[in-house]
Amino acid sequence: AETLNAWEAGFKWELFEGKARLNASAFYYDYDDYQAFQIVGLTTFITNADANSHGFEMEFQATPMEGLDFLFGAAYLDVTIK
Repeated sequence: AETLNAWEAGFKWELFEGKARLNASAFYYDYDDYQAFQIVGLTTFITNADANSHGFEMEFQATPMEGLDFLFGAAYLDVTIK
């Protein structure tokens, strides 16, 4: 059986009297016996391996005036399968 220990933290922050918002989160996932799929020719192999992944997401939204919206986002992901 695959087991996942997951940790995540984040926040939402309103700025400029509600005209903008900053959201961010970071996470770390630690897998025991991760079910990895590998396709070789027409055959699918399933193996169990330890794995981990971590990353973050950020999003900034602003409405400086009526009818004008900005949305910026960024993300990072790093995955390791042993």
